[in-house]
Amino acid sequence: MTCNALPPMLLTISTVHLLGLLYLFYIHHCQKSLPKLDEQIKKQLWDVRNELKKCEAGPPQDLKGAKQFLIKILIRFNDKIKSLSLGEMIIKENLFVQLRSEFKKWNDGLNDTKMSFDSSKELSQNYRGRELPGFSNYRIFEMILQDRVAKLKEPAIESLNSIKDIILKQFTDVSHQCFRNYPVLLNTTMNKIDNIQSSQQAKTEQRIMDQFEMESMIYTQDPIYLKFLNEISGEKFSEAQLPVLDIKSKYSEMLQAYYEIVVQRMADQLPMLISFYMLKETAELLCTDMLSILEGANVSELLFEDSDLSKRRKDLQTRLARLTAAHEELNDFI
Repeated sequence: MTCNALPPMLLTISTVHLLGLLYLFYIHHCQKSLPKLDEQIKKQLWDVRNELKKCEAGPPQDLKGAKQFLIKILIRFNDKIKSLSLGEMIIKENLFVQLRSEFKKWNDGLNDTKMSFDSSKELSQNYRGRELPGFSNYRIFEMILQDRVAKLKEPAIESLNSIKDIILKQFTDVSHQCFRNYPVLLNTTMNKIDNIQSSQQAKTEQRIMDQFEMESMIYTQDPIYLKFLNEISGEKFSEAQLPVLDIKSKYSEMLQAYYEIVVQRMADQLPMLISFYMLKETAELLCTDMLSILEGANVSELLFEDSDLSKRRKDLQTRLARLTAAHEELNDFI
């Protein structure tokens, strides 16, 4: 049908009326399309929210929220360090299994030093001083034992260094687990760990040297000494024989008995010293020092993120904001 064949009434419709009809047609089309568009936006919102759940929650954009977030992750870090120091948490390797292994090496090394002393006759010949026959020089016994004990210093420090490295690795693993997305905070934490550990290592080493100084005094309770002497010699010495227990034929056994006491003391004392200062006290000092970060902290700097994860999270958050706004606008027309 040509335009000339149209009814006269239609030919007289003004442009305004035609636009009105087109507008009504457009509105009708939109009303039919909007629900479908709304469903598409809802699906995209669902997908974006699910993707965001896979990303770790990042710091809020506002200062107050960011500071609360910083406090939260610092507390979580401290909780993990405390749990680690108590043996209640395993990161990659069990810390206390590793420590026991090192302490066993120390104990095995001590047992290897329990070689027999010279025979009593050799001791009398090799270490006799200016005393007359039949007399004993107690200073000689002290020197023999002190020399044997002093040789334990080097392996003791080696044990300290090995255990320090184990604990440092565990603390480092916790730091990366908690702060891997925040390089400034991670670097700050690692500096604190290094400083505290260096200080604690020097302190522990001094305590170990103090322990060796005490061991050089050559002392134990009489009943304890007699118990070991009886076990080693196979005889029965009692406190009733004191203080004149001076049997030259038993000098070698007497030295062995006392050294056995030293070994048992050091087998426990060194692990206790190292565990206390390098693990327990270090963990406590670190937790306290971490909270000091909050004093005058540049929160935005500490929580600066430089990772693909943070970039993806920000992109998803931007998409979520746009889709949410579009969904709200669309609801006004449905």
